[in-house]
Amino acid sequence: QLARAERDLLAIIEAFEKERTAGAPEAWEASAGKDFPALKGRMSPPVEGKRVRGFGESKHPEFGTVTFNPGVDIEARAGSPVRAVARGKIEYASLLPGFGNCIIVAHGQGYYTLYAHTSKIFVKKDAMVNAGDVIAEAGGAAVEAGNAFHFEIRKSKKALDPAEWLGR
Repeated sequence: QLARAERDLLAIIEAFEKERTAGAPEAWEASAGKDFPALKGRMSPPVEGKRVRGFGESKHPEFGTVTFNPGVDIEARAGSPVRAVARGKIEYASLLPGFGNCIIVAHGQGYYTLYAHTSKIFVKKDAMVNAGDVIAEAGGAAVEAGNAFHFEIRKSKKALDPAEWLGR
């Protein structure tokens, strides 16, 4: 299931990248794309809560299975506001199998952030957002099923470690 969800996500991002590189950049993208890398190490977290699983491989303590987490999982209180971490354009705002209610924000120059396992989505595709804008609400069925809020940062299709980007 995890592998299928990751393949589906990569296909979506690949389609965004083809569209992005096919034409002239939109006006917002030129400045936002230059601003995004400058946030490394000082980005505000998208939601308040405890990080319960980090980026990379982890071994299940009971079953011994090894899985790769392309982001961070945050145990957030149900109803907590989920905020955009940087200025960008909403590319996806809907249910995504394996990710629940999911939002993907394009930040220019091939940078994307993903916000998954939300209970409510407050934005629509093609909307522009600024850092700190509330885009969703954490919790709901995902939390009840044991799925913490999930956050990823990608450069094109490559997953980047959010711990290197998020401030302390």
